[in-house]
Amino acid sequence: MEKPEVGQELYSVSVGNAARYGGSEITKVVVTKVGRKYFYCEGVDNYLHEQRYYIDTWEEENGGFSKNSVLYKRAKDWEDEKQADNIFSKMRSVFTVYGPCKIPLPALIEIEKILDNYKED
Repeated sequence: MEKPEVGQELYSVSVGNAARYGGSEITKVVVTKVGRKYFYCEGVDNYLHEQRYYIDTWEEENGGFSKNSVLYKRAKDWEDEKQADNIFSKMRSVFTVYGPCKIPLPALIEIEKILDNYKED
């Protein structure tokens, strides 16, 4: 991840218990401070204080507890992640481990070609 700059607008989405109780809507936040190890954002989940994030990973520093939010550089990044999760969920429901496969062979061959071309970094 690149180092954020003071005044940069990012997007925050609540996760975990914060999403359960407050919803997982995307909110615009502003970087207020940037140090050597952490940067701070204001406006995260309507907290009255700044939230602290690691510069190298952009993950929330929450004193060893589970994180309450995830940051994105663009709102579209979050929307793309949601869409990918939905597509993968559909794929999991089709490719169950029980019973015979109900996908016709030509479609399976096309899927195999796509998977063969995919290389994980």
